[in-house]
Amino acid sequence: MTMISKGTLGICAGVAGALFIGYCIYFDQRRRSDPNFKKKLRERRRKTNKGGSGASGSVSWPNLKDQEAVQKFFLSQVQ
Repeated sequence: MTMISKGTLGICAGVAGALFIGYCIYFDQRRRSDPNFKKKLRERRRKTNKGGSGASGSVSWPNLKDQEAVQKFFLSQVQ
């Protein structure tokens, strides 16, 4: 088994960081140049708010002091 030197690990971390920053810059440029970005974003949010199953507003929360009710609620939400 070979050991990776600290210098190699540092270079890999630097390259990964540079790639991440590059992707962020690319995405931001694409977002800024798209004239319909805000419109698409609003439509997507509106669609998820209207038709979203399991919206947080429709959940009836149990009494948090009742351990059994909390367990039933948790199990119903997980399934």
